[in-house]
Amino acid sequence: MRYYVRIYKEIYLKLCKRTDVNFSLGVSMISMWIFRIVCSYILVMVLDMGVLGVWIGMFVDWYARAAA
Repeated sequence: MRYYVRIYKEIYLKLCKRTDVNFSLGVSMISMWIFRIVCSYILVMVLDMGVLGVWIGMFVDWYARAAA
């Protein structure tokens, strides 16, 4: 049991020290606000697409994250 706790702690400390976590967090937050929320708002409210507009906004967000 203690061995697993030690492994978990090592992995956690190594991830916290790296900037990879900060980069992926930043990309996720920025792409969510720019692509998912803004695109969904435009597609739903301006173009009157309804739920389909929300789905398209989600897919646009996923593709933007994959590109980043």
